[in-house]
Amino acid sequence: MCFMSVKLGINVVAINPLICCNYTPFQPNNGLPLCYQINNAMETYQLEKDIKVFYVTARSFPQGVQAAYDELYKLVGTEGRTIYGLSKPEGGSIVYKAAVVESFDGEAEQFGCETYIIPKGTYHTETIYDFKNHMQKFAPVFQSLLNTPNLDRNTWCVEWYKNEDVVCMVKVN
Repeated sequence: MCFMSVKLGINVVAINPLICCNYTPFQPNNGLPLCYQINNAMETYQLEKDIKVFYVTARSFPQGVQAAYDELYKLVGTEGRTIYGLSKPEGGSIVYKAAVVESFDGEAEQFGCETYIIPKGTYHTETIYDFKNHMQKFAPVFQSLLNTPNLDRNTWCVEWYKNEDVVCMVKVN
């Protein structure tokens, strides 16, 4: 994860090239030699309908994330399920929820879980390929997405797990 990022014009810049390995060398106007520009292209995705998920909240972030998924998987398994991650800053830390799409009405209640609606609409996205081997990319990707103009700050950041890849998403107005 990047220790510091600044916005120069429309480019997001990171001051930690050794950890943010997905960046390319970039010489900004101020001449600092260790700045790197994000190389990945942000895409736009139109979510056509609301998605109802239920979730297990991580006890801490990032340390408790895997335990939240383990607890969720004990409830429902993974076979044939669409898995999401939801995150949002709250009170100086990040709240994280390991989530799964409800397969029938009332499934969340059956397991004693709360629900959340991932709202339909326009999202800016970036995909992390082979995410298990690139966990260090989550922070810079979301840092970039959170600098999106017209960001809808009332919704949660979304991770959409698609086999070995994850689509990172933020809703825009």
